[in-house]
Amino acid sequence: MERFAKRLKKLRKEDSLSQADLGEKLGYARTTIANYEQATRFPSIDTLFSIADFFEVSLDYLLGRTEIRNVFKDLVIDNFKTPVLLIEPESGKIVDFNKSAVQYYGFSKREMFQKSIFEINSMDNQLIQKKIEQIMEKGSMTFNFQHKLASGKMRQVTVFSSTLTINDKKILYSTIFDRNSSNNNLTSIDFFSSMLKNIFKNKLPLFKNHNQRVKRISKLIADDIKLNDKKKKLLIKSSSIHDIGFLVLPSQLLNKGDLTKSEFELIKEHSQFGSEIFSDFNRDIAQIILQHHERLDGSGYPDSLKEDQIRIEAKIIAVADVFEAMNSDRPYRKKPGFDKACQELLKHRGVKYESEIVDSCLKLAENNKLDFLRKE
Repeated sequence: MERFAKRLKKLRKEDSLSQADLGEKLGYARTTIANYEQATRFPSIDTLFSIADFFEVSLDYLLGRTEIRNVFKDLVIDNFKTPVLLIEPESGKIVDFNKSAVQYYGFSKREMFQKSIFEINSMDNQLIQKKIEQIMEKGSMTFNFQHKLASGKMRQVTVFSSTLTINDKKILYSTIFDRNSSNNNLTSIDFFSSMLKNIFKNKLPLFKNHNQRVKRISKLIADDIKLNDKKKKLLIKSSSIHDIGFLVLPSQLLNKGDLTKSEFELIKEHSQFGSEIFSDFNRDIAQIILQHHERLDGSGYPDSLKEDQIRIEAKIIAVADVFEAMNSDRPYRKKPGFDKACQELLKHRGVKYESEIVDSCLKLAENNKLDFLRKE
């Protein structure tokens, strides 16, 4: 929060703007800008995007990576459809929770803040403490417990717990799934994804269509090469949000054709940013997002991975991503088209891109399965 306050003040002064001037340009009162600069108030995610775009800087510059992750986590915690509890590991005290947790457990907000996990979980306190220690050691774990509601009823729950760092202190981030509920959804990551995609659609409409088309191509390839169901589900989720890290970057950069070396290096960080946003919610998806620009020969980024170091889901997205991009117009260029896209894949078949995946994509193109790219 302090970093944001300092950076905002610095940017405003560099542009020779008063607090009132900046407030008028952004549509806020002078006092709102003053509160931001005094770190007595923190802006919403939409306001952060507005400020970043106004000054043509990245969210990384304004916030730093740790705070970026916390901003997105706050967004999720507040809106997640399943109960979320933040727990202090030493005492077991519940330090925060979302609306769904209040509704599920039936306690008032005041009562929730007075509770510890030892009062809600029916397991012996010493055993609970051991489970907490295991989570702290391993980073994340899943357990089956009985949780007590305010009504006294006991519910069978599956709890996914991971560690989360806030203000340099590790706490437990626990998502609660009721195993007896007909509304139980162990894929609530979909809700998180849909929230981010809505933000993405409003901020970067160009990439909304790109992500959905990459998802469609990826699914067709997965079906063709008979990818197993578990990996296919991860692929479909990941491909629909693989470029979510672009949210953190200045939108002006994404519409620019000729990038400087430093600008291109910043663009390349989108896979890292996207991975970090998801790292505490679904590590498989985070890893796939991180790797979708890796290449077989080690020429990709961010980690120059090679061959079997790259997940199959990321390899599929890599091919689908290239084929879609070469069949889409950009503000700075016209689409190269089907023939050029096929030539690009053939040129790097077995070098940058997995041969089986390239062959599948080319077969789909030849059999008119990708003609939706021509029409849309």
